[in-house]
Amino acid sequence: MNTGIISLGLVLANIIVSWLAFRNKTFYGQYILKADKIFISRQYYRFITAGFIHRSWSTLLLNMFTLYFFTCQAVYALPVTSFLLTYFISLVLGNVIQLFACRKQSGHQICGAQWATAGVMLATIARIGDFPLSIFGLFNMAAWCYTLVFLLIYVIPMIWPKYGQYKGDIDDRYNLERADRAQIIDDILEKIQQKGINSLTTAERKALEEHSQRL
Repeated sequence: MNTGIISLGLVLANIIVSWLAFRNKTFYGQYILKADKIFISRQYYRFITAGFIHRSWSTLLLNMFTLYFFTCQAVYALPVTSFLLTYFISLVLGNVIQLFACRKQSGHQICGAQWATAGVMLATIARIGDFPLSIFGLFNMAAWCYTLVFLLIYVIPMIWPKYGQYKGDIDDRYNLERADRAQIIDDILEKIQQKGINSLTTAERKALEEHSQRL
């Protein structure tokens, strides 16, 4: 099994999971990355699952086409193990950086494969140097130039706190935040039922107290 087949599998996985998320908002909410789900509920699997969910078809296609273009070169530059390590380490590390940069922004949601894609781009250039990147045979661009544009316009701005926040109207934002709080409380109550109240962390106790005060 070579890098090209593995890359195609990742592209298909991203498309299928994102399509499911587009159709089902509950599914979307269960697997995207949000600060409260990490710091309170400790659902660390979201560092991975969020990388397979995208906000829109446009962001999905941008990430997958970019990954495909570079994989055409990465297949010669990166063996399967190196490719997978680069992809998933870049995904998790990028999501961690973005999470901590935006952790104080209420309702901030993180998703997409941009960090993983950026990691593959940089690793490919570092391994084989610059090369002409053909975009569907329509025009060529230096790989380093495409990478720079991708990073500056699409990836790096994601560590800015205001980037990617939910931009619905006031009612939508209120309903979303209320649904998030309800899910957190449900998780805490389920934990109490399974392990007892002494198993709660300080953050979970605080969330439960704030919820009691709002009732």
